[in-house]
Amino acid sequence: MQTPPQHATQLSISEAMTSQTPAHDSTDSPLRFPLRAIGIATTLLAIGAAAAAPYWREQSPSVQVALLLNWSTMLLFGACTTVYHWRRLERIPSEAGAIAYTVTAIGRSKWIPSGNRAGLVFALLLIVVAVVLQSLTVVRTGRWASTYLLMAHAVFNGLFIGFVLGGAMRLLLQRPVYLCDKSIAGAIYSPWKFIRSANWISDRPGVMRLKQMGGDIYIDVREEQHEAVEAFVRIKTKFIDTAAASESQSTP
Repeated sequence: MQTPPQHATQLSISEAMTSQTPAHDSTDSPLRFPLRAIGIATTLLAIGAAAAAPYWREQSPSVQVALLLNWSTMLLFGACTTVYHWRRLERIPSEAGAIAYTVTAIGRSKWIPSGNRAGLVFALLLIVVAVVLQSLTVVRTGRWASTYLLMAHAVFNGLFIGFVLGGAMRLLLQRPVYLCDKSIAGAIYSPWKFIRSANWISDRPGVMRLKQMGGDIYIDVREEQHEAVEAFVRIKTKFIDTAAASESQSTP
């Protein structure tokens, strides 16, 4: 009885895993906007507006209008920038192949607040600080600038800070990574041929490192996906056991 070639064996395993892997469901995507998150954001905006109302009433009419323009432009452009970056993560190149698993990008260090509660809290604090500083700047400008210059200053600063806040939210919020048949897509794009090896991080449960020349990729895998994702990655690249990987962590 002849033994099938190794290539054919790997192909059959890949086909079996593909048949067992459910198709990508957009309703299970980390990119969706949950109603709970929208409710929290609306509540925070209402609290912020109530807190700023007394300060707003103390200003002159021209400064009041400038503050409203600044706040509205900042929030609107920040939201548009965030949604733009968010939607871009859903674009998967056709050459990436079919999606096998959806995981989450995570920072190289466990102290980097990427996609967790600490990151969300930091993002909220960043927004509060930006709004307060911009408000003070608008008020100070209103003491010496003309009405036209004050309005232009408020709108321009609102656009700039909104753009910065949108970029910050992109880095701090959860970013999906799609393990596709031919490449990794989503928050990071890299063909499997560029991934030299993979291993679990021993002191970070559920975090896998995909090593490549351009910088390692760190992904957070849900507990129920550990075995399936590991089996899939083993087909695509060399997988290093945890014990051997811990010894090579310091190796560039």
